Amino acid sequence: VEQSISEYLKSNVKLSEAEATAIEDFTHTEELPDLLKPFSGQLLDKLNAVKVLDPACGSGAFPIGMLQKLIALKLQLSPLEKGQRGVSVYELKLHTILNSIYGCDIQPMAVELSRLRCWLSLIIDEDVDKKKDNWGIENLPNLDFKFVCVNTLIGLPQMVQDSLGTSADD
Repeated sequence: VEQSISEYLKSNVKLSEAEATAIEDFTHTEELPDLLKPFSGQLLDKLNAVKVLDPACGSGAFPIGMLQKLIALKLQLSPLEKGQRGVSVYELKLHTILNSIYGCDIQPMAVELSRLRCWLSLIIDEDVDKKKDNWGIENLPNLDFKFVCVNTLIGLPQMVQDSLGTSADD
């Protein structure tokens, strides 16, 4: 997870060799080095734009590990002090799940486990208010198109390729 994020950031933000090394430290420790503070906005933008696909997600260890690391790094890069961001950890996780995390597996149960782990990771940060209906807990997102059951080692059927306007080489 750390190496993937580090390489992604180094290839998408123009950095000196020392700054690139600092990226590796940042992804490992989640503490923003002074050397990278001028790049915090760029780094946050790149983390918000990243798309992560695990083509054999199994029970979701890599996607959930990626989710947790992305959230930790985004919190460090946020311009306001902790607890003052105006966005809850729940909202940050929800946005990251809906915009960045994808997984596939050939086993239907593995796909369901990945979805479940994603929901559980999200629900633990939900604000609970026992005075509200459903204790204020929002509906969980539909992850049917985020984690799908498919064999990623074979091409799409010709009918699907034709409908998408792609070829087997794509």
